[in-house]
Amino acid sequence: MKGAVFVLAVGMIVLAHQPIANARCAHQLETEVEMEVKKLGLPTIIIAKVAGVGVGIDVEVTLAFQTAVTFKLSCGCQPCCQHPKKQVASLSVSTSVRAFGGTVVFVGAATREQEGEEHPSETRECILTVELGYQEGTRVPALGGVRMFFSQTGSCDCTDDPKCFGNTAPVIVGVSPPWVDLNKGTSATVTVKASDAQGNLDNFPSEIEGPGYLPVKRLSQWFNEARTLGQAEYLVEFPKEGDGLRKSLLVSVWDKCGKMDAKTIGVRLFYPPVLVVIPEGSGWHGQTYVLMYRVDDPDFQGCNQDRWEVVYVFVEEVKCGATYPPELWERSFPCHCVHEECRMGSVSFTPKGDCCDRSFKVVAKDSSSPVGSQRDVLFVKVPNRPPTVQVPGELKVRPGQTVTATVTATDPDGDTVDTLTQKFGPGSFVLEW
Repeated sequence: MKGAVFVLAVGMIVLAHQPIANARCAHQLETEVEMEVKKLGLPTIIIAKVAGVGVGIDVEVTLAFQTAVTFKLSCGCQPCCQHPKKQVASLSVSTSVRAFGGTVVFVGAATREQEGEEHPSETRECILTVELGYQEGTRVPALGGVRMFFSQTGSCDCTDDPKCFGNTAPVIVGVSPPWVDLNKGTSATVTVKASDAQGNLDNFPSEIEGPGYLPVKRLSQWFNEARTLGQAEYLVEFPKEGDGLRKSLLVSVWDKCGKMDAKTIGVRLFYPPVLVVIPEGSGWHGQTYVLMYRVDDPDFQGCNQDRWEVVYVFVEEVKCGATYPPELWERSFPCHCVHEECRMGSVSFTPKGDCCDRSFKVVAKDSSSPVGSQRDVLFVKVPNRPPTVQVPGELKVRPGQTVTATVTATDPDGDTVDTLTQKFGPGSFVLEW
């Protein structure tokens, strides 16, 4: 079935009266739209069942639609434009046909001009028309109907600058990705696509930076021969320290007539966790070495901000001993740990005797961001404690008397004491008469 034909008209816009040498120009817009829609691949038995049950059932069908749109601008100037000015009519249009599952879009522009007259007559009107036609067909899977949107902008006047007359600003038609995720120390690229119906695309700025925006640097740009389409690739890097509040970036495009379009892109910054040693409580406690730590993470902002944020802490590469919690056993700190007390933990290390290279690593790893998890590693070198020697407090001897003293040595870390040496010198003994 063919849809109705729609005709839109914008009334004449007449400028104020001016001297005879200056033309009074006005324009009228008309749009004629014709759309044919067909349903394909929908068995009649399905329709009958839907009607019989009496309840709503979504049935996916394929719609084939053909559209034909004609845009027309009539530009009239009375009297005609006076040389060296030209009469210029400009028309910019866009239309889209949308169905669930597909969209057909058309954007176009056209400009016509004619030379002005040396001696225009006030009773004579010069008419200039611009017409744009578009016809397209496609098939899309769809639920429900099809909607059509269209808009047009017209200009009509006498001018000595036809190139930029009626010029409309370029349009950024796509940004990929739609937002940027960055881990600390990383960078990403953003692709910007733009169109200009009049073919006036001129430049994507080489660098863009402003208050509240992360700086971006252009890596490359491209334009088609007609300058109606353009594309640029930008580089954005994780901000320097103190710039974390700038969580968006700005991209823009300019045309040759000085008009521009800009878009803001959101940026999500992901910081790595940081392990901090707590001196109070860290150290030897009898036969066990204890490390007290705290996990700091700027991404811990409460579960309302990011309920998926989790930091896992575990021990690895344990040498010359054993730890508790055991090696590779993970302890998790979830998103609600915004207070320091909630982000504190400990590792206990029991040394192995006669093994002096005692150490272990504590690793903090956050949950995977869209661009990968981040980690912090704390290398812990367990200090070796010296052995202790127990000797008699005082020995009393007479000249020529032999005294036997028992001296014992122990090592708090369980190491074997190999050599015991005791030196006596002058004044290291007491004589009693």
